Amino acid sequence: MWRCLAVNSHLFDERSKYLQKYILPESNNYRHLKTIDILASYSHISFRPMETSATLKAFSIFLKSERKKDFIEEVINQSHQNKLPAMEQLKGLSELKVYQLFEQGLMLFLDDIVKDRPLEGVIDSLSDWMEKKLGTEIKSLSYTDVISGYQVRKQVMIRFIDAFTNDPLKYIDLVQELTVLMTTIEKATVDFLSKNYTPFARTY
Repeated sequence: MWRCLAVNSHLFDERSKYLQKYILPESNNYRHLKTIDILASYSHISFRPMETSATLKAFSIFLKSERKKDFIEEVINQSHQNKLPAMEQLKGLSELKVYQLFEQGLMLFLDDIVKDRPLEGVIDSLSDWMEKKLGTEIKSLSYTDVISGYQVRKQVMIRFIDAFTNDPLKYIDLVQELTVLMTTIEKATVDFLSKNYTPFARTY
């Protein structure tokens, strides 16, 4: 069974019972302690290392090695169609520059899934962004950016499962795992930004 973060159920709405099915047992494998300590301090979540299934790891490698361009372009298209506020900030950039920005973020995300650190990787990227290490193309983030952004990423990944496998059981497992993964990241991201990024807190 896929192993996920242990979380305090009161932080979640109706999804909390579903998430509790994926509680991670006690583990001494505390990698990336600095990031985990920061997360726990700011969002009041009890963090333990996140592990993804072998199937999700293989799917992530497949997306990166076999469908990279299609995957990135579809995430960009869906971000436009869903009118993510952050996309307005990219209007002055060339299509190539927008593609490169998405490429950087999405490939790091897939790599972090393979390394069993998708949540830590996302928070690391947010911390770097707030410290201006990732450039200044995106000047601000809203609650809608976070919620819609991860929903777009999840839906696009799900669309590519058929190209990865024709096994219905693997399909179902991947959909369930991606749903829990994105929900967990979404909640932790909102909590982190609301504690550390004042403009975001005003939109939440």
